[in-house]
Amino acid sequence: MLDPEKYPGSLLGPASIHPHRGPSGGPAWHTVLARRICQGCPVRVQCLTWAVETGEAEGMWGGTTPDERRRIRATRETVGRVAAGPPVGGAAAGHGDARSRAA
Repeated sequence: MLDPEKYPGSLLGPASIHPHRGPSGGPAWHTVLARRICQGCPVRVQCLTWAVETGEAEGMWGGTTPDERRRIRATRETVGRVAAGPPVGGAAAGHGDARSRAA
């Protein structure tokens, strides 16, 4: 078991850290509480990294909601595609393009 002095989030059961919307549409107290607990946790970054890399779809991990982690994953995928660049020898390089064959 985790030391609750070092890892206060370990005192909460899974139901306590699953985000829900409050009556006004804003985050419910569960989400606010979980963010406060995660904020000072020494393993927050590792927790978030694990949740993003494994596709964890439930609960608060590393101070983020499932929607926030989906956006992080989508951004990472987009950045990865852009960084990889166009396929070598593809249409972007002038191969297979009808205009380049006609010339």
